[in-house]
Amino acid sequence: MQISLKRREVRSFDLAAYDRLRLTTRDGIAWATLEGSANDHALAASSPITFAGPGRVVIESLESDMTVRAEFLGIPARKEVLLATH
Repeated sequence: MQISLKRREVRSFDLAAYDRLRLTTRDGIAWATLEGSANDHALAASSPITFAGPGRVVIESLESDMTVRAEFLGIPARKEVLLATH
């Protein structure tokens, strides 16, 4: 799934216990974290990040408009993603 983010726009993904979510981008930089985790990540071109559930993944475009690819992995892989905008 392709997600278009405007500069400073925030999106979140709720992950179930069995979910894994991989985020990738071709351009731009985003901040990403799993709520409650002390680890923050910089999502940049050619540097995918994978999160494991349960929890809420939050991403924010930092410098410019960008497109993020979000792909659910694992068994069973999700076919649809519900997005919550803060």
